[in-house]
Order: sequence, then C-alpha cells, then structure tokens
Amino acid sequence: MRVANKNKAIGVAFDELKILSLDKEQRAIYQSKLKFLRDNAAEKEDARQEGEERGRQEGRQEGMQELLALWESGVSLSEVKKKFRLKEKVGSIPTIV
Repeated sequence: MRVANKNKAIGVAFDELKILSLDKEQRAIYQSKLKFLRDNAAEKEDARQEGEERGRQEGRQEGMQELLALWESGVSLSEVKKKFRLKEKVGSIPTIV
C-alpha cells in the first residue's frame, strides 16, 4: 500500500503535487472544472437555504391561519395551547415547549 493512501496529509500533498506538475493548459482546464463544481455546489446550497426559509414562512402562515380559525370558532386558550404545544412564559408570551 502506498504511503499516500495510509496518511491523509501525504495524500493531499501528493494530489497538490500532481496538480502543480500539470502544464499551463491542463492546469487551466482543471481549475475551470473545479470552479464549475464549486459554483454548482454553492448554487445548490443557496437554493436549499431559500427553500428552507420559504418552508418556514409557509409553516408560520399556516399556523397563524389555524390559530385564527380556532380562536374565531371559540376554542379555549388552554385547548389552543395543547394543540400548538405552547406554555406560558414570563410576561405571558407563549413559547413552544
């Protein structure tokens, strides 16, 4: 087994040496591919974060609509707290348990 396979730091250094030993054109191709992969990963991460935020906003909106519907139908505060798993906090501001 090669030393580079046994020691991660040596493996990384060996990979860097291979990249540095490429000629100018090959290195430019390698760097372009690497940039493409990094940009693509960043775009996916941004889209994931935007999707999560949108989901949280929609969830909050749905929760508020459900809460309003319960309130308008005359459901007691204690039942609303049970449904939404809320408890009173200092200053009587509901918080999620």
